[in-house]
Amino acid sequence: METILSGRFDAWGKAEYSAQALLNIARMSKQDICTFYAGPAAVATGAVVGAYTGSLQGMDDETDNPHPSDLPTRASGVIVAIRVEEPCNAEDRVVQSLERAGAQDIEKTEGAMAQWRMGGF
Repeated sequence: METILSGRFDAWGKAEYSAQALLNIARMSKQDICTFYAGPAAVATGAVVGAYTGSLQGMDDETDNPHPSDLPTRASGVIVAIRVEEPCNAEDRVVQSLERAGAQDIEKTEGAMAQWRMGGF
């Protein structure tokens, strides 16, 4: 698994500006950055898949399984996702660059950037 930081933007232009800044300022490579649109369907699908996956882990205890409507919702928008190979050194630079570009909902997760590049979420 890879460390991935992401930020949501309300417009493609802002997301592209952020991606360019990451290339120039944070010294990231193009292979480390993925930009895509997450609309309402993708956001809802992510919440449902997360709820389903969580329910499989604790099938015998229904109190730990939230209903999909109880999960926090994410706003749709243009997502800039960045693979951080050296979290200790680059993570702060990436977060600062996303913040300066106006990113909202900056998140950190573990995953596979290749899956995002193929259209997965």
